[in-house]
Amino acid sequence: MKNILFKVSGVVLILLVILVIFHLYKYLDKTNIYEITQQKLDFIDGNKLYMNKDPLIITFIEDISFKNNIDNYFLKTALTRKEKYITLDLVENYMSHKSEICLIRPITDTVITLVNPKFSKYFNYINKDKNFKFSNLEKDKYSDVQSIDIVLHRHNIFSVPRFWLFKFDNKCKIETYLSHNIFTQLFSIFI
Repeated sequence: MKNILFKVSGVVLILLVILVIFHLYKYLDKTNIYEITQQKLDFIDGNKLYMNKDPLIITFIEDISFKNNIDNYFLKTALTRKEKYITLDLVENYMSHKSEICLIRPITDTVITLVNPKFSKYFNYINKDKNFKFSNLEKDKYSDVQSIDIVLHRHNIFSVPRFWLFKFDNKCKIETYLSHNIFTQLFSIFI
C-alpha cells in the first residue's frame, strides 16, 4: 500500500512540475515583432488573452461599464483568481506589467505609445508598485528604440501584453483591469 501511494505521489508531482513549466514558458514568451491585432468583442476569448503576445484592440464594445463588458464577455481565463479594477491618472513615464491580463479603456480618446520588450534594455527603471513597473527613456536613447503609436477611442478596450512598455500622450484617466492566476501571481514575484 505504501509503495502504491509513493508512486501516485511521484506521478502527481511530475505532472505538477510539467504544468508549472508549461505556464512559465507561456508567461515568459514574447514576440520581437510589432503586430497589432484588432478583433470585435464578440470574437474574443479570455483564454486567448492569456496566451496573447501581440497588442490587441477590442472593438465594438457595449456602451456599459468597463467591468460589465469584462464580466459579460468573460474577458478572463478559467484560472483567474485575483482581479483588480483601477483608474489611472497617468504620468509621463513608461509602464509595464507582469499580470495575467491587462486591459485598458480610456475615458477620453488618447494615443498610446507601445514599445516591444526587446527594447527594455534602453530604459531606466524608476520604481514600481503592486501593479506596474515605471521606467523612462533618456533622449539620447530615442534613436535606439522603435515604438508605435495607436489612437485609442472610448469605445475600445486595449489588451497590453506582458512586459510591453507603454505610455499615453496626454494626461487622461484610463480604466484598467488586471488579473492574475495562481501561476502569474507566483511568477511575478520572482521575475
